[in-house]
Amino acid sequence: MQKITLGKKTLIASALMLAMGSSMAATLKIGVASNFEIPLRAIVDAYKFDFSSSDTITVTGGATGTLKAAIISGGSTNGPYDLFLAANQAAPVDLVNNYSSLVEGSSFTYATGYLTLWSNTSGVNVSSGLPSNFYSLYGQVAIADHITAPYGAAAWTVLQASPHNITSLPDSKVAEYTNIDTTFQAVNTPGKQIGFVAKSQVCQNLGAGETFSGTSHYVYTGSPIVQAGVAIERTSRSGADDTLLSDFINYLRTNSNAQAIIQQYCYS
Repeated sequence: MQKITLGKKTLIASALMLAMGSSMAATLKIGVASNFEIPLRAIVDAYKFDFSSSDTITVTGGATGTLKAAIISGGSTNGPYDLFLAANQAAPVDLVNNYSSLVEGSSFTYATGYLTLWSNTSGVNVSSGLPSNFYSLYGQVAIADHITAPYGAAAWTVLQASPHNITSLPDSKVAEYTNIDTTFQAVNTPGKQIGFVAKSQVCQNLGAGETFSGTSHYVYTGSPIVQAGVAIERTSRSGADDTLLSDFINYLRTNSNAQAIIQQYCYS
């Protein structure tokens, strides 16, 4: 397996692991954007199966901005995460450029997703995108927080454009939710008839092409959302933890089983 070197600490950790044997259990804490939480949990299961791993890998999903704020406030001694997987490129790049003491190495791309307008209500048709009179037809449109959630920011861009011309939030035509997961739940239940979600939440690709759940959808293919990650500095991490972090990043980026799971959830 190709290894990403996160610094001298990783090389020392690898040597220690060889000396002490592969049975040493380690811990990895991952903060992940809500849209990628379910695929990531599947990748974690695949990793542990492939390597018969007894390591503890915990996954915490949330809005990208919220996760980033927790990393900054946590500092480098005992921060909340070892790995940050954002729903955009900007958040990891900002940590690298402006909070270099909190990160190890450079940011990296792990998936590309797409904003999708979606409905799970019978009789609703958004297959051509958001209609200009959506409010009179379907009521409020659900979006994720346009400040902390990149998919919410992408939805906000759509709403500001003609013919919608919604110029500020809050607005009576828009219902904002904490992250893309709570947004999806609002549209998946009788709460809202339409909403902007992540394509991965409503699409599966099991090798025979993409299939979508719900009654109607429209994918904004012209505006791909490139998702990046970065390793987070945490001085309380053990040598075994460092090795697990490096190995898992390589698995996520290069392993064929991990890539198959990413594609299964309709990321490119």
